[in-house]
Amino acid sequence: MKTDAGRSGNGATAALLRALLVVLLLALASGAYANTSERASAVGLRLLDETVEGGVTRFVLETPEGDRIDVRNDREADLSEQQIAIVDVISTITGNLRTLDIERLTVTFIGGFAEIALIPSRFVYEGVNLLPHVPAGLRFQFDEVLEYDFRVRVGDFFIRLRGQYIGEDQFVGRILRAVQDPVAFLDSLRPEIVADRLNELDELTASLLELVEILVNDVQELSAENRRLAGALEDQREEQRELRNELIADQEAELSILRSGLLAVANQSFFGRLRAIDDDIVTAVVDEKRSNPEATLDEIRSAVSDRGISASRSEVEAVLAVYFGVVE
Repeated sequence: MKTDAGRSGNGATAALLRALLVVLLLALASGAYANTSERASAVGLRLLDETVEGGVTRFVLETPEGDRIDVRNDREADLSEQQIAIVDVISTITGNLRTLDIERLTVTFIGGFAEIALIPSRFVYEGVNLLPHVPAGLRFQFDEVLEYDFRVRVGDFFIRLRGQYIGEDQFVGRILRAVQDPVAFLDSLRPEIVADRLNELDELTASLLELVEILVNDVQELSAENRRLAGALEDQREEQRELRNELIADQEAELSILRSGLLAVANQSFFGRLRAIDDDIVTAVVDEKRSNPEATLDEIRSAVSDRGISASRSEVEAVLAVYFGVVE
């Protein structure tokens, strides 16, 4: 791509503004254009080809100087007036680069954002051939401003260059400095590298804080669930205690009835008549036996009598047999 060497970065900026102004005036004068071909013609570009494949529309545009631009849209649609204006601006800026000739220029639109890939066939600045140092070409992004982001090869290493495109000399000068003195160039980037690292750390910190918040919420939910389960478990335990107490009470009642029956049988008269034993006698005999397990029947009967309770020998004997299995 051959260009006028006398045009500067300021000329490129003026051309950019003129291109945007032309598009705006034409849009106001005639309304929305019908298709990409008419929109391109309005800014001096000619549509050579248009294809659609895989949801992406590909256009081949030609500049007045005969250079071609490969434009890709991320949807099956014509290029909008804004997209055509961006292509025209990029064409104007790249067409005025004195230091290189363009082998291939590709503009890819992702929404309103444009990615530009420029593959040079010649790239010389201040007598230094820079072409071997950009094997992947030059990469730009256009989103209100034109920025570059690509890698420069120096020996066996690659240095990443990023920044806002201001003018050709400033842009190509950075590439030359990186090639001629990579150590000094990297030293000059230290504040930028530190700032990038801080931004990465800030993003990492923000991600970690989000993760911590999620974990805290999970822990709180688990704690609430644990409290609910603990409450349910305690309710179940209380219910089991109540059932156990009821069972014990029922068993004791049944045992009491059984003992009363056995006592009546053991205390039956000579003629076989069942005789119940007073509860006071039963309680007194049981207390005395438990307090003095070695006591004999007569000793227990005497102790019960000392309590003011009259108990016959057969009654004491029956209580000892039923409650303690003692038979004398």
